[in-house]
Amino acid sequence: MENSNFMKFSLPKISDVEISQLRVFKAVVTNGGFSAAQLELGLSPSTISGKMTELETRLGLSLCRRGRGGFFLTTDGQRIFEQTEGLFSALESFRIQASELRGHITGVLRLGVVDQLSGHPNCHLDSALAAFVRTAPDVHIKLTVIPPNQIVQALLSGQIEAAITITPAAHHQAAIKSHMLFCEEIFLYCGDTHPFFEKSDQKISLNKIADTPYAQRDYDSTMPYDSVFLHPASASAAQMEGLLHLILSGRYIGFLPSSLADPWVAKNRVKRIRADLMSFSANIHLAYTEQALSLRMVQLFRKSVVDAHKGTAK
Repeated sequence: MENSNFMKFSLPKISDVEISQLRVFKAVVTNGGFSAAQLELGLSPSTISGKMTELETRLGLSLCRRGRGGFFLTTDGQRIFEQTEGLFSALESFRIQASELRGHITGVLRLGVVDQLSGHPNCHLDSALAAFVRTAPDVHIKLTVIPPNQIVQALLSGQIEAAITITPAAHHQAAIKSHMLFCEEIFLYCGDTHPFFEKSDQKISLNKIADTPYAQRDYDSTMPYDSVFLHPASASAAQMEGLLHLILSGRYIGFLPSSLADPWVAKNRVKRIRADLMSFSANIHLAYTEQALSLRMVQLFRKSVVDAHKGTAK
């Protein structure tokens, strides 16, 4: 069992040296190893290793292990990493707030976006970003595609300031504020080599659908179609595009947003199955926390997004 000294001593005041070492530590963890952190830090692996050793000596803790099995954090390392993320988030927040007091908006706006929204005719994130940059040209935008099941945690932990995502779950709606932007229609599809492709909807019963191998997103989530199938999914994918590939294989049926599937329908590569029964809507929202909204740049971004989507929330 790992012997943690986490609570057994008190550190002296943290100086710029420790801040620099923690920055290296954060980059190493985020990139998954010493070598992988080279590009971000602009340091050689030996220099990174030296700074990590200095930090571990300073803290009196073993933070990570590396070897043939790869890089991983110790229990103490995970706790220090969590505190490090909080430290740098607080420093960045202070810098942004201080800049705003001088009337100058700077900082990094970290956005999380669920995948495959760009093809939706009612998604105007491009216009919103353009308007925001005109208002706050010195803000650096860092946009990351994040699975829907990870968005809420990223918002609550301060990893991102705002997100474009599906409706937050009911038990998170007190902590997560949101504004509906538009609606995404979801249908059941099969590929052109699937047995259903040549059949009319009248010949495809719900019982046949329920007993057919299907593919789904690979995270646990309660979806409107959970009760449709009588067995677990036969395949899964992290992203919508991966799910489309599985459906195109002809081996599985699966649910896709119409904005992603429509071009393939036009090519006669996929078709909707029982659209009269097998469809539902997913509302797409701008989501953020009250804490993030205290930042002027988040307020401006919210205005840009809401203005760009006026009339689309139907």
